Amino acid sequence: EANWVHRLTHTADGAIIMYPDADGDVILLEFYDLNGTCIRSMNYGASMLSPSHISADYPIAALERTSDGGYILVGLQETTTDYLDVYVSKIGGAGQQIWQKSYASEAINKDCYLFARQTPESGYVIGVTWSLTWGGADTETRILKIDASGSLEKTLSFDSQKLELLTADGGFILYNSGSNSITQYDQDGLVEWSV
Repeated sequence: EANWVHRLTHTADGAIIMYPDADGDVILLEFYDLNGTCIRSMNYGASMLSPSHISADYPIAALERTSDGGYILVGLQETTTDYLDVYVSKIGGAGQQIWQKSYASEAINKDCYLFARQTPESGYVIGVTWSLTWGGADTETRILKIDASGSLEKTLSFDSQKLELLTADGGFILYNSGSNSITQYDQDGLVEWSV
């Protein structure tokens, strides 16, 4: 039994519903066909954040389709420190887990947005933005670049900026509330334009 659905993703042959289990220990994915029949149910992850601490406005997980017909799943994972780790799982088209890894994000609370996108090189860009105070406007962002097997290639950090969008070329767009500006960066973190 889950507290609420976090995401509904349409697919060519049906839909996927994603939600945490009642204890928040794992992320559950249910795969449905075009008739609305659940054809498989899978779970991923460990020690996921408790749903009782999750705002419906800030989903704990992101799910994106990949070019091989599978998915990349991203969530947050509690640690023994004061920070939260980013949990990433590569999932095959039939729902099987191919690999799972966790990465340090330095996120300090559960007031987070998570993003994931495949790059043209078949790696992944993972983004996490969190508020320094619950519901506050002051934010920090971490961008993680990982390869197709989940090995970390690069971590980029941005203070006082909120991640708005991951672009198709592996770049990203950040919003700075202090200067009221929007900046697009390439996948190496170099500024392409700012307004």
